[in-house]
Amino acid sequence: MEQQRRILNQASRIDRMTRSKCKALKAASREVGANRMHRFVGLELERSVMLRNTERATQRIRTEAFAKLTLIRERRRAAFRCPTNRSLVPKRKWQGDNWQASSSAPAEKSKLHGCYI
Repeated sequence: MEQQRRILNQASRIDRMTRSKCKALKAASREVGANRMHRFVGLELERSVMLRNTERATQRIRTEAFAKLTLIRERRRAAFRCPTNRSLVPKRKWQGDNWQASSSAPAEKSKLHGCYI
């Protein structure tokens, strides 16, 4: 969980850094006079390429972080599912307030998750 948080923070940090660099480039390009229009175009082009590359990188980082986060959530969810080992599973089905046949009540954890199998 901590690793995913770090990855997402890193992505937003890259976003902020790129935005500040782009602002500096834009400010510099504004200072360029009309007789140096070619330099202005070069700066704008560099700025747009930098933005595009950074957006791709941050999107990739976010996608990876989300995939890892989803994987962790699925593992945790699987831990609460019914046991798959048949020897651990009660033989009779729980029906509302009582069992079909005489046997002990299900564990609280099983009741909470609707498990009986």
